[in-house]
Amino acid sequence: MQQLAFVRPVVFSEKQIVRALTKGSVMALNWKKCCLFSPSLICFDLCNLERDVHLLDASGIELLHVDILDGHFSPSLPLGLETVRQLRQKTKLQFDVHLMATANENFVDELLDIGVQQLIFHVETEPHVDNLLNKIKSRNVRAGVALKPGTPVSVLDCISRNAIAESVGKLIALRECVVKSA
Repeated sequence: MQQLAFVRPVVFSEKQIVRALTKGSVMALNWKKCCLFSPSLICFDLCNLERDVHLLDASGIELLHVDILDGHFSPSLPLGLETVRQLRQKTKLQFDVHLMATANENFVDELLDIGVQQLIFHVETEPHVDNLLNKIKSRNVRAGVALKPGTPVSVLDCISRNAIAESVGKLIALRECVVKSA
């Protein structure tokens, strides 16, 4: 019988994160690790995204969490596809994308063309979850699903579950990661 381990991330202040990053902490990207440090682009200074991404590059961070919101599924609309496309050209960071949209088809092909390494979408908005997972995986991109708080947990390897969808800037502090262990 498999057990689920619930892991809550530790919340750091901006000063603590900058201090850790400037000390040159290095994390080799290994998707099999139980915990990956993936700073969320949505919490960056949106007027200085390129500078902040270059700081991450220089610090040894390899994975960037990118939230894409459509303004309907989630009420905020801070980052567009053009911003992600431009950042992709300016960094070698791997992009871990969390798509929060009611019409995934409006975003998935373009995100795959941009060159993301992981794409997670909400199971509540996709009538054919298996088709979309297969489409993403056919492009050699890691695929996953996220759940809203009211959605029951099913048998998945990893789940990104948001506690408060309306408070976008606070999502990183409230996200749970459920990992299946043998």
